[in-house]
Amino acid sequence: MPADGEITIPEITPVASDKVLKLGTNAAFPPFEYVEGNKVVGFDITMGERIAKDYGATLEVVDMSFDSLIPALSSGAIDFIAAGMSVTEERKQNVDFSVPYYESEQVIIVRK
Repeated sequence: MPADGEITIPEITPVASDKVLKLGTNAAFPPFEYVEGNKVVGFDITMGERIAKDYGATLEVVDMSFDSLIPALSSGAIDFIAAGMSVTEERKQNVDFSVPYYESEQVIIVRK
């Protein structure tokens, strides 16, 4: 994360002409995105709402399989992805990534 605490995102050009930004996600990763009742909620959704607000748009959340996200973005079915996706060289060949806003370390746990 940048030192000043600001998150830099690539420029987003909405596909829809009616000021709706479509956020693609896979709502299976709480607390980032998950279904509560009949609504997708979580940190990434709140961040998406803020991005939409900054663009003067409303947010439409599109829940889909994780493997469908990049193809949906590439085809223009969604405007951006917020889904706990890690940056890989293969993915970087097809899409632009923001500065990472969350880092985690995976570990194996054993008895003492």
